[in-house]
Amino acid sequence: MPYLIKPSLQNYSWGDTKYLQELIGEQQEIGKPLAEIWFGAHPKAPSLAITEKGEIPMDKLLQDMPENMLGTEQNIALPFLLKILAAAEPLSLQVHPDKQTAQNGFRKEEQEGIPLNDPKRSFKDPNHKPELICALTPFIAMCGFRPFDEIIRNFHILGIIEIWQKFSAFNKNPSKNTLRDLFSQILESESSQLEEVMHCLEIIQPKLSPKLKFTCQICKHLNEFYPLDSGIVSPLLLNTFTLQPGQAIFLDAGILHSYIQGAGIEIMANSDNVIRGGLTPKYISREILFAITRFETYLPQLIHPYMKINELVSYPTPAEEFYLSRLILEGTYILDNLHKPLLVFCFKGSFTTEDGFSLERGKAMFISFAERPVTLSGSADLFIASIP
Repeated sequence: MPYLIKPSLQNYSWGDTKYLQELIGEQQEIGKPLAEIWFGAHPKAPSLAITEKGEIPMDKLLQDMPENMLGTEQNIALPFLLKILAAAEPLSLQVHPDKQTAQNGFRKEEQEGIPLNDPKRSFKDPNHKPELICALTPFIAMCGFRPFDEIIRNFHILGIIEIWQKFSAFNKNPSKNTLRDLFSQILESESSQLEEVMHCLEIIQPKLSPKLKFTCQICKHLNEFYPLDSGIVSPLLLNTFTLQPGQAIFLDAGILHSYIQGAGIEIMANSDNVIRGGLTPKYISREILFAITRFETYLPQLIHPYMKINELVSYPTPAEEFYLSRLILEGTYILDNLHKPLLVFCFKGSFTTEDGFSLERGKAMFISFAERPVTLSGSADLFIASIP
């Protein structure tokens, strides 16, 4: 029989004060920021599995019975982490490391004796963090550098080409190196330079195209929460967009990004490694950020599968650690785990299994490797996390 899973709650300051609370039925938390709920076995904050013996942390449950749970005799962790996030305020300007960088960085900080809970710790685990975010509400984000000619055009239209000396070199010879130099100089901006940028935006915004006007609105929005933080300029260089519910994007290592506002379901490799460059009161590590950021054009590919009743559809990515599917259940459906562990999150509605197990909105269950196919009966909108 599946296990009911209780999530780990993350009360980061940027979290919404109502969305997740209402989704998972935590009414007592309404009015307090609740940023993320985690379903998984990350050692920082493992979910709890409800068993006959009581509540057991998922990492311990998997370690005690790895062959039944994960299909291996090796003592390994669940390779993915499933999160639901709700951002009322912008997240930090950030990037995630590749696996080799994470392993080297984690080992180095362990040798230096930096505690895992130290605010200046950059690597919380030795894993990379490719991720997919699927919007549950309209979801504003920015990620990856725009085409170089578009960045140059934005700066010219806004009249800010003389604020940073390094723009001249990028303007004449747009390349990875000149973009890196320009962005480095932007992140070291003086307050007076940022005030000039915001002044230029204010004057010219009414005359702009809808696309650039939207970008400038994001700059102003960021400035409301992080006044004169150098990260407020980043939307002029990064792709800005709004995901509609059901739409998703995949982010690999080295892709600079920030989630601005909205709620989404996020699946990633089992890691909590975040390297920040701005828009945050948390520790900023620009040296590492510049070492791993990909200073090249990156156009995020929209993933938006066509949904059909009682048909399992997928959000394909190149990630080896996770696979996200969605099922609109009406009536009966046989969910075959194909000898893989599954995490099933009920976003809407409810269902029961042939064994009498029930799952309602905002709840999740874990189906082990050893479980036979499960017959679901009901009306529900389900997200299903597994491995490829």
